[in-house]
Amino acid sequence: MVHTCVAEGCRKRKNPGTPESFYRFPRNEPRRGMWIAAVKRSGWQPTDCSRLCSGHFISGKKSDNPLSPDYVPSVFPHVSSPLKRKRHGDFEKFQQRQKMEKRGETRPWSHLHPNEPVSLPVSTVQGYYKILTELVIVKGMETPL
Repeated sequence: MVHTCVAEGCRKRKNPGTPESFYRFPRNEPRRGMWIAAVKRSGWQPTDCSRLCSGHFISGKKSDNPLSPDYVPSVFPHVSSPLKRKRHGDFEKFQQRQKMEKRGETRPWSHLHPNEPVSLPVSTVQGYYKILTELVIVKGMETPL
């Protein structure tokens, strides 16, 4: 079956020997809605046969990782150049994070959830207390922490 990209202005077709990949619209609603919004075709809804070509993804292929810029297609003629450059930068940062995670490297505290309590060594807590106490005294507040 021959697939045609549904993006406005895109004339790419899937023929035998074509290097392009074509992707179906996601079935899960939040992501599907983001893809439809990205295509920006007023009053249009995708069918089971609707496809987007790999040219509309920064890396050339879709990603199932919600943190990836390629989770939603973003390369379209209606997207301004500064925004395209920002998205390419976001993709490079995402790739660097993925490489760090594969090597087992993480940034300090990045594995913690923001609402989880953090247990710090006593020396660190005492150091923070000293700094905060000095700040309070310097600002002229009488009440110690």
